[in-house]
Amino acid sequence: MAAFQVRIAYLTPLRRSRHYFHQLVLADDRQGAIAEGRALLRKRSPEARIVHATANLRPDSKNAEAAIQAGWRYRDGWWSRPIRAGDDLVAIALYGYADNRAINTRSTAGCTDIDRHAARMAA
Repeated sequence: MAAFQVRIAYLTPLRRSRHYFHQLVLADDRQGAIAEGRALLRKRSPEARIVHATANLRPDSKNAEAAIQAGWRYRDGWWSRPIRAGDDLVAIALYGYADNRAINTRSTAGCTDIDRHAARMAA
Protein backbone atom coordinates (compact mmCIF):
# COMPACT_ATOMS: atom_id res chain seq x y z
CA MET A 1 0.00 0.00 0.00
CA ALA A 2 1.15 3.51 -0.76
CA ALA A 3 0.29 6.91 0.70
CA PHE A 4 -1.69 9.23 -1.57
CA GLN A 5 -2.66 12.85 -0.98
CA VAL A 6 -6.29 13.07 -2.10
CA ARG A 7 -7.68 16.48 -3.07
CA ILE A 8 -11.36 16.86 -3.83
CA ALA A 9 -13.12 20.05 -4.93
CA TYR A 10 -16.82 20.06 -4.11
CA LEU A 11 -19.85 22.34 -3.99
CA THR A 12 -22.15 22.66 -1.00
CA PRO A 13 -25.91 22.55 -1.64
CA LEU A 14 -26.78 25.75 0.23
CA ARG A 15 -24.25 28.32 -0.90
CA ARG A 16 -22.99 26.75 -4.10
CA SER A 17 -19.50 27.80 -3.10
CA ARG A 18 -16.46 25.66 -3.84
CA HIS A 19 -14.71 23.92 -0.97
CA TYR A 20 -11.65 21.69 -0.90
CA PHE A 21 -11.17 18.42 0.96
CA HIS A 22 -7.60 17.21 1.54
CA GLN A 23 -6.89 13.84 3.09
CA LEU A 24 -3.96 11.47 3.34
CA VAL A 25 -5.08 7.97 2.32
CA LEU A 26 -3.38 4.57 2.16
CA ALA A 27 -4.42 2.64 -0.94
CA ASP A 28 -3.11 0.21 -3.54
CA ASP A 29 -3.61 2.56 -6.50
CA ARG A 30 -4.85 6.01 -7.50
CA GLN A 31 -8.43 4.95 -8.17
CA GLY A 32 -8.67 3.23 -4.81
CA ALA A 33 -7.34 6.34 -3.10
CA ILE A 34 -9.91 8.56 -4.85
CA ALA A 35 -12.72 6.13 -3.93
CA GLU A 36 -11.66 6.14 -0.28
CA GLY A 37 -11.35 9.93 -0.31
CA ARG A 38 -14.87 10.23 -1.74
CA ALA A 39 -16.16 7.92 1.01
CA LEU A 40 -14.50 10.08 3.68
CA LEU A 41 -15.98 13.23 2.13
CA ARG A 42 -19.41 11.59 2.01
CA LYS A 43 -19.16 11.02 5.79
CA ARG A 44 -18.24 14.65 6.38
CA SER A 45 -20.61 16.28 3.91
CA PRO A 46 -23.22 13.84 2.56
CA GLU A 47 -24.87 16.34 0.21
CA ALA A 48 -21.67 17.63 -1.39
CA ARG A 49 -21.45 17.62 -5.18
CA ILE A 50 -17.95 16.63 -6.27
CA VAL A 51 -16.48 18.78 -9.03
CA HIS A 52 -12.94 17.42 -9.29
CA ALA A 53 -10.89 14.72 -7.53
CA THR A 54 -7.18 13.89 -7.76
CA ALA A 55 -4.79 11.61 -5.90
CA ASN A 56 -1.03 12.16 -5.93
CA LEU A 57 1.52 9.68 -4.65
CA ARG A 58 3.45 11.29 -1.81
CA PRO A 59 7.25 11.33 -2.26
CA ASP A 60 7.65 10.18 1.35
CA SER A 61 5.13 7.39 0.88
CA LYS A 62 7.09 4.73 2.81
CA ASN A 63 7.56 7.00 5.84
CA ALA A 64 3.95 8.19 5.67
CA GLU A 65 2.71 4.61 5.58
CA ALA A 66 4.84 3.71 8.62
CA ALA A 67 3.66 6.82 10.48
CA ILE A 68 -0.03 6.08 9.82
CA GLN A 69 0.38 2.49 10.96
CA ALA A 70 2.09 3.75 14.14
CA GLY A 71 -0.97 5.86 14.99
CA TRP A 72 -0.01 9.26 13.54
CA ARG A 73 -2.65 11.41 11.80
CA TYR A 74 -2.02 14.10 9.21
CA ARG A 75 -4.16 17.21 9.62
CA ASP A 76 -3.61 20.78 8.41
CA GLY A 77 0.05 20.21 7.58
CA TRP A 78 0.92 18.66 10.95
CA TRP A 79 1.38 15.04 12.00
CA SER A 80 0.01 14.28 15.47
CA ARG A 81 -0.69 11.39 17.81
CA PRO A 82 -1.52 11.03 21.52
CA ILE A 83 1.35 11.02 24.01
CA ARG A 84 2.21 7.52 25.20
CA ALA A 85 3.83 6.38 28.43
CA GLY A 86 7.16 5.43 26.81
CA ASP A 87 7.69 8.62 24.78
CA ASP A 88 11.01 10.40 25.13
CA LEU A 89 10.50 14.08 25.98
CA VAL A 90 13.90 15.03 24.54
CA ALA A 91 12.98 13.48 21.17
CA ILE A 92 9.65 15.28 21.21
CA ALA A 93 11.44 18.59 21.86
CA LEU A 94 13.96 17.90 19.07
CA TYR A 95 11.52 16.87 16.34
CA GLY A 96 8.26 18.56 17.30
CA TYR A 97 6.29 19.73 20.31
CA ALA A 98 3.63 18.46 22.68
CA ASP A 99 0.42 20.16 23.70
CA ASN A 100 -2.94 19.06 25.04
CA ARG A 101 -1.91 15.40 25.40
CA ALA A 102 -0.71 15.12 21.77
CA ILE A 103 2.64 15.15 20.00
CA ASN A 104 2.87 17.30 16.87
CA THR A 105 5.55 17.35 14.19
CA ARG A 106 5.83 18.77 10.67
CA SER A 107 7.28 15.83 8.75
CA THR A 108 7.12 12.06 8.52
CA ALA A 109 10.81 11.98 9.39
CA GLY A 110 9.92 13.59 12.72
CA CYS A 111 7.29 10.90 13.30
CA THR A 112 9.71 8.06 12.70
CA ASP A 113 12.45 9.70 14.80
CA ILE A 114 10.13 10.20 17.79
CA ASP A 115 8.91 6.60 17.53
CA ARG A 116 12.47 5.30 17.16
CA HIS A 117 13.58 7.16 20.31
CA ALA A 118 10.52 5.84 22.20
CA ALA A 119 11.37 2.27 21.14
CA ARG A 120 14.99 2.77 22.20
CA MET A 121 13.86 4.04 25.63
CA ALA A 122 11.56 1.06 26.10
CA ALA A 123 14.28 -1.47 25.25
